[in-house]
Amino acid sequence: TGCFPDSWKRSIVLPLPKSNNPSLPSHFRPISILPVVSKILEKIVVEQVSSFIEQEHILPEHQSGFRKDFSTSSALVDVLDDMYSAVDRNLCCTLTSLDYSQAFDSVNHRMLIAKLKFY
Repeated sequence: TGCFPDSWKRSIVLPLPKSNNPSLPSHFRPISILPVVSKILEKIVVEQVSSFIEQEHILPEHQSGFRKDFSTSSALVDVLDDMYSAVDRNLCCTLTSLDYSQAFDSVNHRMLIAKLKFY
């Protein structure tokens, strides 16, 4: 019916220490304990959507993130293969690496919320 009961959306949020020295709030990350029924439904939906995406070849061939049987190791193998191929053909080869690990922390949250409300 397209409805997800409110009781399935409720979670218990617990702080999980990131390090052995949890002296600062930034040394914790939140984890959400969700109802089992909610997690089961989520897994069913993820499996259906993932299956469709794979069957229809929606994602680029070399995308490793968020794909079954792919990992950072498989991504690294692809990058190295491309680099070796370029070197073998005497082409210039450049690699740029970007770290987005704390990108969300630098976002103006008020502006982000305002933009999200637009959609």
